[in-house]
Order: sequence, then structure tokens, then C-alpha cells
Amino acid sequence: MNLYAYLIRHTLGRWWENPWSPLARLTVAALMATLLAGTACVFDVATKVLRLKLQKSGADTIVINRAVFGAPQASCAEILAELNRYGTTLSLVRCSQFASADMEHRLIVYGYDDSFLEVLAKATRTEATEFFVIDKSLPQGLRSPVHIQNRSYLAEVIDGSGVLRPIPSEGADGILLVPQSYIQDLLVESGYTDVFILAKEDENTSVTQIVDMLNHLNRIDRMNMYVFSAAGVLREIEDLEKRRSIIVPALVELAGAIIFSVFAAISTRDHRENRYIFALLRSMGAPAFSLFLQFFVEGVVVACSGAVLAAGLMQAGLPFAAGVLKMPEALPFIHQSLRSPELLKLIAGTLIGAVGFSCIPVIPALRRRIGLILS
Repeated sequence: MNLYAYLIRHTLGRWWENPWSPLARLTVAALMATLLAGTACVFDVATKVLRLKLQKSGADTIVINRAVFGAPQASCAEILAELNRYGTTLSLVRCSQFASADMEHRLIVYGYDDSFLEVLAKATRTEATEFFVIDKSLPQGLRSPVHIQNRSYLAEVIDGSGVLRPIPSEGADGILLVPQSYIQDLLVESGYTDVFILAKEDENTSVTQIVDMLNHLNRIDRMNMYVFSAAGVLREIEDLEKRRSIIVPALVELAGAIIFSVFAAISTRDHRENRYIFALLRSMGAPAFSLFLQFFVEGVVVACSGAVLAAGLMQAGLPFAAGVLKMPEALPFIHQSLRSPELLKLIAGTLIGAVGFSCIPVIPALRRRIGLILS
């Protein structure tokens, strides 16, 4: 009979006589695989959610707001003129009054200066007009009547992407852009918010550096500016990556140590209980390496089976977990993370490496003299 066929039958026989031996290793491998996959997946999904948030808000965009009451004051564009060298800037004033369009759409009114038309020409194509509407529910190029108090104008719907995307529109259906001179009386009457937007293009300066500079200027001159940017999200991503670089390797070492301890103890016991059979096989010419290979392959099969079991249970439990956490939007990211080659390499490397080391204690026993064992 072929040696390897006999070793397979012998292994299956041992499992049948003592099922707790493979089940214990299977359980440990499944638990460690779940721990590694779950931890790595949490960090990966959290980072992807934050990067999606960055993509929506604009990773390189800074929005500065300053409330003004009474007579117009020097604009943020004049005070922060040095920021022009970092990228494209946009200066607007937000009126406290709202405009209305057809279909009962509520629009926030922004006044712009002459420099806005240059920015608009780069961002979108439009016909010669002075009034613009940004509303995702309306088709681009549509001419829509708009009303500001007792005034009516014909505005063109334009694309709100690019540098126009960060213009705040919370609490309304869209945005109405008008020349500042048309609403000057409304600005003086009810106050306004000075809005300055910077789309950073300078690769040598980070958003965090610019935000820190603005906050320092704000503290010194007490300008009452409110700075909104992705700097906080970027810091969160950096913090997550630092934590992952510490926690995941530590868990790999912990999982490897636990798998090594359990598998080594069981392999040593199995060899001790079957040392006479292995000694007889060696006396009939079976190489010690083949017997060592039996323990290694057996451990790898059990460990990988545990990893497959863990993956199946995690996939089956994802919808339930997402429902409990009320985060169904994270499901695609979780599925993608669990199937990533990086995670598979991490788990496979940890399991196979730990199994390989767990077989080392068997080597001295396999090198003992056959006569000493059989005597």
C-alpha cells in the first residue's frame, strides 16, 4: 500500500477515535481567524467610510464663514488674499432671505462679485446670464423663474460640481446665485454671512496646515471666522491607520501564539500515543520527513477548514449585524473587505506559519532511535 494513502487512512482513523482532537483545533483556528478578520475589517471599513465622506465633501476644500451685521465690512476674500496662491478661491455673501422657484423649491440666496464669473467659466458652460440655480432635481440648462421677496428673475440651472460643490445648501432645496449689487439692500437690512471657499491645488501645503494657520489668525485677530474642512476627517484617518499598524500586528502575534500552543500540544500528544506505529513505519523504510509532513498537512487542513468556517459564519451573520447596528450602507464595504487579497494573505500566513512552528516539537521525537521506542 502506498505510504501516503496509509497515512491519510491513519489520520482519519485517529480523528474517528478521538474527534475532540480535530474539533479543538478547528474551533481555535476559526476563533482566531474571526478575530483577525473582524478587527482588520473594522479598520478597513471605517477608513473607507471616512474616505467616502471626504470624497463627498471635498478632501482639498476649505469653507470659511463669517457672520456680518449692519454695514458691509471687509470681506474674507480681502482679508485672506494670501490664500489665493494655494488654489482656486470663491467669494460669496449669503443673504438671510430665501428665494423660491417654481415647483415650490426653497433656495438659499448667495451674492457674487465679478471674480465669480471667471470661476464659473472654468467650472461649467453657460449662456450669458447673471442668475444661476444649483438644484439637483432640475435639469441643467433649464431657465426657471425665481422670486426674492417682490422681485422676480429668470435663472439658469447649472452644474454644482467642482469648486461650486462646497457651497453650503443645508436647509434648502438648492442655491440661487445673483450679482451682489442686486441684493445689497437686503444684505444691509438683515445681515449676511461672508463665505470664502478655497479649493486647494498646491501639493506642497496640506489642508491641515492651512486650517491651523486660519485658526491661529482667528485667535489673534478675533475675526469670528468658522472654518470647515476635511482636516478633522484626515486626522481621523491618520489615527485609524496608526492604530491599525499597532493593533493588527499585535493580534497576529497573539493568534499565532494561541494556535501554536494548541496545535503543538495536540500534535505532541498524537505522536506520543502513536509512537509505536510511527516507529514501525520508520523501521520499514518510511522517511521521518514523510511522517513530519503528515502532521504539518493535517494541521494546515484543520486550520484552513476553521478559517473557511469562520468566513461562512461571518458572511451569514452580516445582514443581521448590519440591521442591529443600523448601518446597511456599510454592507458593500464589509463584503469587499472580507474578500480582499490582503486579508486572505494575512489570515493564511498567520495560520500556516503557526501550524508550521507547532510541528517543530515533533521533530526530536521523530529523530529518536527506533530501537529505544520499540524496546
